Amino acid sequence: MGSGPTVSAAGKALDAVLVTDRDAAAIDREKSVRESIVALVGRVDAVFTRTGIMKRYKKELA
Repeated sequence: MGSGPTVSAAGKALDAVLVTDRDAAAIDREKSVRESIVALVGRVDAVFTRTGIMKRYKKELA
């Protein structure tokens, strides 16, 4: 394989693509984690809501 400006430009372009692919993978992971956290928070909120409703209901019965 030769060397020179064309090879250097090709190498830089390949490096840029690899960095972009890594960035895209990192963004996908971050998005997936964020979606998981949002789903978990929603479930926790639902549990707290049900717990609060049950406490109020029990107080009304007492």
